[in-house]
Amino acid sequence: MQAIIETSFDVVYLSSVIVLGVMLYVGSNGRRQYQLFGIMAVVLGLGDAFHLVPRAYALLATGLEANVYYLGIGKLITSITMTVFYVILYHGYRIRYKVSGKKGLTVSIYLLAALRIALSLLPQNEWTSLHPPLCFAIYRNIPFTIIGLITIVLYFKASRENDDKNFKNLWLSIVLSFGFYLPVVLFSNTYPIVGALMIPKTLAYVWTVVITYRAMKSEKIEGEVKVKEKNEVRSLVNIAMIYAFTALLSGVFYREFTKYYDYRSDTYLSLVHVHLMVLGFVAYMLFIAISLNTNLLSLKKFNIFRKIYNVGLVLMISSIFVKGVIQVLNISLNKALTASISGVSGVSHSMITVALVLLLLAMREMKVYRKSLDL
Repeated sequence: MQAIIETSFDVVYLSSVIVLGVMLYVGSNGRRQYQLFGIMAVVLGLGDAFHLVPRAYALLATGLEANVYYLGIGKLITSITMTVFYVILYHGYRIRYKVSGKKGLTVSIYLLAALRIALSLLPQNEWTSLHPPLCFAIYRNIPFTIIGLITIVLYFKASRENDDKNFKNLWLSIVLSFGFYLPVVLFSNTYPIVGALMIPKTLAYVWTVVITYRAMKSEKIEGEVKVKEKNEVRSLVNIAMIYAFTALLSGVFYREFTKYYDYRSDTYLSLVHVHLMVLGFVAYMLFIAISLNTNLLSLKKFNIFRKIYNVGLVLMISSIFVKGVIQVLNISLNKALTASISGVSGVSHSMITVALVLLLLAMREMKVYRKSLDL
């Protein structure tokens, strides 16, 4: 039961923050703070994946003790990416509140981040040990906690001084994340039940990302009533590039992963590359071509279609990827977990079906005209 609940939670969490990160970056329309927040969310999701994916495999397959090495390496990578997360969040503060100068503060953040990473890389951490020493867990988290405290104070003061309603609670999300995280560091080895606090800690980070996304959606670009079509076309190009790059990575992963395990039969992993390339890259290139001579981008139904379609496609690809990995590793799943994966796949197909209906309705309302648009 733990394996099913925890794995399902991790899949939803990782998919959510990565999708929100991509949407932040693509929807930023050149606003640098939201580009940074988008990168920050993707770093959070991808970094946590290095720990959560091996953990999910361990829970579903041979157990945590048999996969200590991979879990430890995953924790090391996550500790580094979380440090990068806060450095990006700090720069988001400087851009949002137009902070100039304060070089000493910036140097302090970077020195603390470098110290945290350096301490994390020391062999004394014994990341791949079943029972790593508590003292080094404390040592490496001291500079990390200081960075967190500085970030809390900065966002708290700036949001009040600037009457920033969109970011008024961001400081609280960071307080909660550390409030749930530090007891895990200190007491989880002695009292394993304390490890459950990682779930609300994770939700606090999701809240941080959601705050930045909602702020982006509610704030208009200065001097503009609506976004220019030129930027909308660029957002489609960015999404197409993301799908193309992910498709290439999935192809490399499929080849190397099956080669490493000497797997020669058919596998779902071979479908990931094709789905991303056709349903992602090629589809968006067609949308770009159509939008150049139509009002497609200004239609509400098309914008709703894009959101549902992207989420549905990410869920579909995730379910195909998970099925492929399970095939290659020859993992035997119980009926409940098999049904859960099939359920996610079914939901994703339903979402894409709804999205395609919206696309057809939008294209019925579409007006064709001739114009030249500079990219």
